[in-house]
Amino acid sequence: MLNASNDSILQRANESLEDLRISFDDQHGRQSRPRQKQQQQPSRRPPAHASSAEELRASGRAWSEGQFHNDHSYRTAAAKLAELVASRDSSVGAAETGAGAVETDRHWPAAYSSRLALSSQFSLAADDRRAAWQNLPAQASKAELLVELLESQTAYTRALEIQMQHTDSLIAHAMDLCNQLLLDLDECLQQQQGASVRGSHVGGGLRQTASLQDVTRASVDQFKEELQRVSAMHQTRNERLEAQLKQAKADLAHRDEELDRLKADVRRLMSDNADLATGGLSALPVMIDRSGLPVSSAGGQASLVETLRRERDSLVESVTSLKQKLEESRQREQELYDQLTASIETVEQAKLEESNALLEKRQLSDELIGLRGRLDELLAAQSRRLDEARTGAREQADSELEGLRKRLRESEDELAAAGAKLERLNGEKRSLGQQLEEARDQAVSELGRVRQQLEQERVDRTGERDRLQSQLAEMRARLSAAEQAVQQGGEERLRLAGRAESLMRELQLARSGAESAGRAARQEAEKAAGRAARRESELLRQLAEQEARHEAAAGEMQRLLDQHAGLAERLRRELRRSADQLAGLQAAACQETAELAAERDQAAERLERCQARLRDAEKQLAGHTKAEAELRDRVRQLAGQQQDQSRGALQLLAGHTALQRERDLLAKEADFLRQQMQAGGSSGNGGDSGAGGGVAMMAAASG
Repeated sequence: MLNASNDSILQRANESLEDLRISFDDQHGRQSRPRQKQQQQPSRRPPAHASSAEELRASGRAWSEGQFHNDHSYRTAAAKLAELVASRDSSVGAAETGAGAVETDRHWPAAYSSRLALSSQFSLAADDRRAAWQNLPAQASKAELLVELLESQTAYTRALEIQMQHTDSLIAHAMDLCNQLLLDLDECLQQQQGASVRGSHVGGGLRQTASLQDVTRASVDQFKEELQRVSAMHQTRNERLEAQLKQAKADLAHRDEELDRLKADVRRLMSDNADLATGGLSALPVMIDRSGLPVSSAGGQASLVETLRRERDSLVESVTSLKQKLEESRQREQELYDQLTASIETVEQAKLEESNALLEKRQLSDELIGLRGRLDELLAAQSRRLDEARTGAREQADSELEGLRKRLRESEDELAAAGAKLERLNGEKRSLGQQLEEARDQAVSELGRVRQQLEQERVDRTGERDRLQSQLAEMRARLSAAEQAVQQGGEERLRLAGRAESLMRELQLARSGAESAGRAARQEAEKAAGRAARRESELLRQLAEQEARHEAAAGEMQRLLDQHAGLAERLRRELRRSADQLAGLQAAACQETAELAAERDQAAERLERCQARLRDAEKQLAGHTKAEAELRDRVRQLAGQQQDQSRGALQLLAGHTALQRERDLLAKEADFLRQQMQAGGSSGNGGDSGAGGGVAMMAAASG
């Protein structure tokens, strides 16, 4: 509806502009074709009506005073002026005949021949000269008529000036209407722009308003350009008419000068004619004296007659020139009459266009009012929809914010659980280091004791050496196998050291990814519990096997003291097995770290929201890194100590003790994991608190 109303407004404005341009073009074309009309219609004349010079003067005064205020008076004055011009033509034609014969202005040669016959009478007798002098009043009346004609021409020129002023006022009024229409269109555009600004968040409904504004703005610019072109055309026409008016005024001034000269001649001739008519031939000497000519004889009379003949010829020439000028004035009057007719049509067309423009203005005003009402309704509806959308978005944002807060709390809890788990792993590492120290001390003490026993038993067992020679080969084979196992153990020890370093790096990655292990903490705890249970059963089985081997080795040691080297290698193997178990723990930690890294990739967005918590965690990680560095140094020291211990003879006892303690520690860890799983399965919210309590218990145990 908004697009249709705006399109109708633009279409009507363009139609008004096109009509105004056509009217100006028609007026300009009619003014440029008056001579063509005269050539096509040479015999065109207004209808003849009887009128007097007083009516002509009254009409001129009415034109000059600007008494025509409406179309009816304007048309009446134009018709009256046409009648007066026709009566002037008929009066001039009657004066030219000299005898009251009614002829048209196309019989100039006949009138000229009659005046030549009249002038030839001056060469006759005195009676003929008296008749010739009696014809002079007719010429004087013709001169008076010419004077009145010039006065009417002046009044007609003034009327044209007034008509031009009236036309200018009509055009100015039309320009005002066009400007008002432009202002209304600008106001409509501003309202549409304000509506588009207020409804910028609504959607595709108001996007059409922006495109409509562009189209309307382009149409208004085109309308302004057309209006400027019409204004320039009107200005050019006014300048041309003003130039014609100035030329007409100059011609009138020149004619006024000639008229004054002719009036003086006519007055002199009239006075001579009056004297000749009253005094007859007796007045001729007075005229001669007035003219200053000497009259003393017949030769003087002949010279007087010659002088009169010359005056007569000059008067005939003057009358001929006056006729020519009269013909020119008639042609100019005809042109002015055509221009007046065209001006009248232009004024009527302008008034018709003015009424149409007023009607269109009212229609546009009504359409603008309706458009404003519809626009207000649309804006109100859009405002309501915006309020509803804003309320829904606010509620959705609040719900999402609440969910994010809940997730953040869960992430914090999971991060705390991961930190506790990391602390537990660190405690296990520290406990393993302490156990290794204790094992080394015990191994040293046992080594001293065993050496004493060996010194005491060496004497007793020398007798048994022969008996054991057969078994020596077997033991040597076992020794070679043990050496190979030792070499493999060294390689495994080196691999264990590398894995320990990789474990440290993975632990660093685990600390960075521990913050994102919120949701999978419980699943990881369950998996860790399962793995711990499987590890416990496997370790128990291994411990049982190791105990059996240890018992067999102890029996062999009691029986075979010379197999000290083999027992030492076996001790190294057992130590390697312990290192393998530690490597298994490290591999499990690496696997958990990889899983945590995967969870970290999935929880990247949550990590961004937890940056504030990460700062505190980074501080803690710095301390953990320092502790890990110390632990790494300690592991290196333990590796060196293990190499030193591998050279001892009683490594088997120390390994047995270490395995026993590791079994106890793993049993405690399995019990702790079972308790943690039971606490996590009992309640959802209580799981976090149970995890915190388990962390505290594990920290106390590690301490």
